Amino acid sequence: MPPAKPFPPVSPFPKGCRVSVFGTSAFTGNPATVILDTSSYSDPERQAMARECSTSETIFLGARQADGFPVRFFTPQTEVPSCGHGALAAAYVIETLFGAAALDAGLQSPSGRMAIGKSTSKEDHYWVSVKTPTGFTEAPMTPEIAHAFTLNSGEVGNCYWISETSASAKRALLHYTGNTPIWQLQPNRHALKQWLKGLQAGGAFLFQQQDRRFLGRFFAPQIGLQEDPVNGNSSAALFSLATNVLGLSSPTSDIVVEQGHAVGRPGQVHIRTMPDDQGHVILEGSVSPFLRFT
Repeated sequence: MPPAKPFPPVSPFPKGCRVSVFGTSAFTGNPATVILDTSSYSDPERQAMARECSTSETIFLGARQADGFPVRFFTPQTEVPSCGHGALAAAYVIETLFGAAALDAGLQSPSGRMAIGKSTSKEDHYWVSVKTPTGFTEAPMTPEIAHAFTLNSGEVGNCYWISETSASAKRALLHYTGNTPIWQLQPNRHALKQWLKGLQAGGAFLFQQQDRRFLGRFFAPQIGLQEDPVNGNSSAALFSLATNVLGLSSPTSDIVVEQGHAVGRPGQVHIRTMPDDQGHVILEGSVSPFLRFT
C-alpha cells in the first residue's frame, strides 16, 4: 500500500464554520463557508479551499485591524469584490466569537468598508450596508435573451444593465412578465453562459414583481455559480431599479426579494433604505449555523 498523502493540503489547518444565510433553517437560503484567515494562506490556497468547500462563497475573515475586520470573498471559481450573504455570514461569526460590540468595527473588503450589525427585532437576523448602482442602461428584449431563458418574446419587459467596477459585477436585470411561475422556468444553461460570455458580463438576475414583493433568480456561470440560491447584491440593485426606474412608491419602506425555490433552498432578502441614504441600502436576513470546525 502506498504511503498516505500529507493532510491537510494547506497549513495551518483551517478553522471556521458553515452557515446558511437568508433562509429559515440550516438547509435553506444561501450556504456560506467562513474561514478564519491567519493571513498565512496564499491566494491559490484560498481559491483551492473555496473550490473544495463548494459553497456559493467562501469568506476569509482576518483578525481585527484599526479600520475593521479584513474580509475577502471567493466563489468556487474566482474572487469577487463584495458579497451580501457573505457579509452577513461574517457578521454572525464576529458576534459569536467577539460579542455584538465588535460588529461596530465593520468589514474591510476589496470594494471598501461594509457596515454590519445585528437586527434589534429578530434574534437570528443580521444586516449589511451596500451601495446601490446609480444608473441603468435599458436594452430591448433580444432573441438571445429569449433563447437563454426559453421564453416567448413577450415574456420579458425590458433588460436593464448595470456596469460596475469589474466584469464579475456587471450584470443584467431582466423583468419577467410571463404567467408561468418564475421557479418553473427552465433556462438553457449553455445558451445563457454563451450570451453572458459574449457580453463579458458576470451574471443575470431574472425577476418577477408582485407589488412590494419580488421573486428572483440569479445566474452567474462565468464566476462558477450556475444558479445562486439567494443573491444579496442583485437584490440591492433591484431595489434601486424598482424605486428609480420602475416607479415603486414609498421607497423608504421595506421590500422583500424571495429567491431559491428553483434549487430547493428558499430564502428572503429584506431591503430598506438607510436613515442617511447616500446611495446605500440595508440588506437584512437570517443566519443559521450548520457546522463548525476548529
